[in-house]
Amino acid sequence: MRKALPLWEWVLCLGLFGGVTRAQAPEPPVIPRAARLDSAIYRNVLVDRPDAKPKSLEGYRINFVGMARDEDFRAFMQEIAHADLNRLGPQLPENPNDPSSKLVVPPDYQMAFWINAYNAYVVQGIADALTQNPNLKSVKDIKGFFSEKRCTIAKTQYSLDQIEKEILRKFKQPLVMFGLFRGGRGGPKLYRAFYGNDLQDALEEAATLFLSDPEAIQVIRLRQTVLVPEVLSWYEKDAEKVKQYLITYLQRRKDARYLLLGSYKMEYKSFDWKLVPHYTASVNALR
Repeated sequence: MRKALPLWEWVLCLGLFGGVTRAQAPEPPVIPRAARLDSAIYRNVLVDRPDAKPKSLEGYRINFVGMARDEDFRAFMQEIAHADLNRLGPQLPENPNDPSSKLVVPPDYQMAFWINAYNAYVVQGIADALTQNPNLKSVKDIKGFFSEKRCTIAKTQYSLDQIEKEILRKFKQPLVMFGLFRGGRGGPKLYRAFYGNDLQDALEEAATLFLSDPEAIQVIRLRQTVLVPEVLSWYEKDAEKVKQYLITYLQRRKDARYLLLGSYKMEYKSFDWKLVPHYTASVNALR
């Protein structure tokens, strides 16, 4: 009969062959990849994209349910749910003039992350609602859509209102308003993801696309009135004067000149919360 090994030899053997429980290596930080969201948007948003860059959003359609089921979209949602907020981009000195100051993620990378997270949860929320009610007409028909904490981000629950008003507003970058997709026809549309390395250019592009829409600005000459999107009024305290925005981004439109006329007054149009044009399984199922 084979002699049993002493206890200490068993312990030694287990240690050599990995049987003894050892300290777990820390999990690598989860860094959300905006390219995943971009890929899902590209497959589920119908828009004319010459050279992969839309020159207008005419004919816009979005497949909410299809995007929510998209493999890249689902992976992106998992990534933002477990994201490390300290690893959203390169870490640079908080004070550029003091290399020894605290290392922080540049604001543009933080804003890009939160804009993408906001937009993704709007898509997810509308997709879930459409699954229950295919005849859904507006996000306003979804109880607590903006106010309830339904967004899991970095292992913490947030509401859409919190993301916009408590997180994004603190950056004091009013162009953010043109990056946020609220699902309604009265606001900017989702057609791309945002990246920290070119966020400013991307937001300016989004502003131009939104404000250049023929329905965005309306001039009523008989009333000497210029009607502008209500969404601009929500950021008026954080931004320059709304007139300056319109003049800046509508230089190519003849409507811009009316804003320079002292006799013309500016009024805000009520936000249209009706769902943006969308489709389901096939392009033939346009709604």
